[in-house]
Amino acid sequence: LVAAMAFSATACSDDDGGGGGNAAVTDENREFVEAMKSAMRGDDDDENLQLTDDEIDCLAPRYVNILGVERIEAAGVTPGDLESSDMDFSDVGITTDDGNALFDAFGQCDVNVRERLLESFAADGEMGEAAAACMEGVFTDDNVRKLMVSGMVNGDEDMEDDPELAPLVGQMMGCAFMGMGDALGSDD
Repeated sequence: LVAAMAFSATACSDDDGGGGGNAAVTDENREFVEAMKSAMRGDDDDENLQLTDDEIDCLAPRYVNILGVERIEAAGVTPGDLESSDMDFSDVGITTDDGNALFDAFGQCDVNVRERLLESFAADGEMGEAAAACMEGVFTDDNVRKLMVSGMVNGDEDMEDDPELAPLVGQMMGCAFMGMGDALGSDD
């Protein structure tokens, strides 16, 4: 679940965020922006948040400009690595401020990740109404931000070690177990 949210790495903010969200495409960053767009498009069947072409066109240059071409290259990340969508933002050594700026880019591009996550839970049919309602209570705007920023800064695998996330992960697991009970009950 957390990995599905994290590629984009990615969440929602209702303000325009101001600085750090520069969407300029330059000769220097163009190859990385195109690679980021390709990674964001991904496979229609993958677990990542599905974005429209307009949203991707808005987000990709912001992400590349927040990360910075120099920092991306210094981390040994090529456009091909970026395009593969296997890259973890923590590989580039981002800070919490960077993670928050990446998170805020979604709001700048009118993408409400919380809303989309909740819609995907309801649409996949594997989660009963009680579990979906539970997840809606857990996935507040603040909690989505915490999960996304921690995933980007610490990496998906190290999120478990973030003490600030422990209560939130516990709540998510509780909802997931509730969903498993719904699914088991429906097979009888």
